[in-house]
Amino acid sequence: VLGDRVRLHSGVVLGADGFGYAPELEQGKVKSHRKIHHLGRVVIGNDVEIGANSCIDRGTFGDKVSDMPLSPAEQLAHSTVRIECDVGLGGVSTGTGFFYSLNRSGDRHVPVIITNKHVVANTTKGRFQLTLQDASGGPAIGSHQAFELDAFEGRWRSHPDNNVDLCAMPIAPLLHEAAKRELKFFFATLDKTLIPTTADMEDMIGLEKITMVGYPNGLWDRVNNLPIFRSGVLATDYKRDWNGSKEFLIDAACFPGSSGSP
Repeated sequence: VLGDRVRLHSGVVLGADGFGYAPELEQGKVKSHRKIHHLGRVVIGNDVEIGANSCIDRGTFGDKVSDMPLSPAEQLAHSTVRIECDVGLGGVSTGTGFFYSLNRSGDRHVPVIITNKHVVANTTKGRFQLTLQDASGGPAIGSHQAFELDAFEGRWRSHPDNNVDLCAMPIAPLLHEAAKRELKFFFATLDKTLIPTTADMEDMIGLEKITMVGYPNGLWDRVNNLPIFRSGVLATDYKRDWNGSKEFLIDAACFPGSSGSP
């Protein structure tokens, strides 16, 4: 149900089936999780603007009501996640990941988290700091929890080219962990519509402004679980392979914890 003067940007999905699971017990222990079909509606109030690639699932039994628009900056912020990893001898490494939709077709897609290979290399356990949903399905700013997964490095699928420092992890394990706690976390996804087209690249002059969103150590907002935005410029021509590699350079202030930032 849409109110008056509602603006929906490209890629918005309303009313998709939510991620709800009910535990099945056997002798007092959780044996498995059964999918809960969501029967409610999505109700969008008046004067709401929903940014690109957002998804608002329908309510489990009642209606899910959204009256608060998310700005493009908020959409970008909630598409990212801080990653904390345990490595050998008690060490901890950190980085940034971002939510991405693979194979999007209508309201169906495969949500993954993407980061750099070196962020998760040689790790044993990993934690994601995730903002929880409020009653309307939006982000409950300041309400967040850490979700920990073991066998961390093995959960990621590396890019087949060893020279490409990217890997992806399906978020199903995180959704299952949240379901066990009877929690839902909020996130927004990026997708391939944000990748520059050939026409876009032809219009670039080589000094385009760039924005990096991430969780550098000591600088991110740990109370509200929000990233910081850093600005810079392209330092090389995006249309040209830098030194013969499929790379380009940026000129921006980057700090530890920013690896994997979109």
